Amino acid sequence: MTLKNGEQLLTIRDVCSIARISRTMVYSAMNEGRFPRPVRLGRKTIRWRASDIEKWLADLPASNERN
Repeated sequence: MTLKNGEQLLTIRDVCSIARISRTMVYSAMNEGRFPRPVRLGRKTIRWRASDIEKWLADLPASNERN
């Protein structure tokens, strides 16, 4: 999905695949304030901006990067 400004939105499945982490880790990190905030598209629908996920991954300490 893409916003009007061209920003790509990612599903939880996309985020997990790109970051190579589990859904549980995503939601735990969100609850702890260590993960980008999602965009709410409805009561039960959330997406993440691809740019926010890319920045989050780039900002991770080297010891937390996954190969």
